[in-house]
Amino acid sequence: MTTKYENYDGAHYGRKSIYNDGASYKSGVGIPFTVGATGHTVTSVKVYLNKTGAPTGTITVSVRATSGGKPTGDDLCSGTMNAASPPAWPADAQFEISQSPEYTLSPSTTYAICLLLSAGGSNTTNYDAPIYNYPYTPRFCLTSDQGATWTFFGLDGTMLFEVWGNSLIVIPTVTTQAATSVGLD
Repeated sequence: MTTKYENYDGAHYGRKSIYNDGASYKSGVGIPFTVGATGHTVTSVKVYLNKTGAPTGTITVSVRATSGGKPTGDDLCSGTMNAASPPAWPADAQFEISQSPEYTLSPSTTYAICLLLSAGGSNTTNYDAPIYNYPYTPRFCLTSDQGATWTFFGLDGTMLFEVWGNSLIVIPTVTTQAATSVGLD
């Protein structure tokens, strides 16, 4: 049974777009989060999404390492969903995206959830997010080149997310054996 670990489930205050026109406009969102004192795996990520127009392609939701609070390197694990699935703006819905492979997150380490859209023409998929002046550190990041480079968003804040996974605690199995002889010399 999986457990919800890192999350921000606050009020909805705004939204940021993720889009990809197949040419020069390829934006995405990175949401840094810090693992608590106990590591765990990540099996899925939940995010809120809506859409403008009729986006095509897939949304990739992944977890990456960070450097200075910004996503870096390749995906540690990822999953995809159909970009047409979210409801039309202003409605939104929460989506759970399974992550593969199941990746172990280290204690007290910052990672980032990254959302990128494959080619989708001029239509966008929006990430519904509380982005205004919420004192969450580290704050979220934006990319305009499909995740090659990232910059912090100008306002402090994060976006709605949940990280789900499995505990790393191993419960030992204790076995007993009958005594065959007891030395009482």
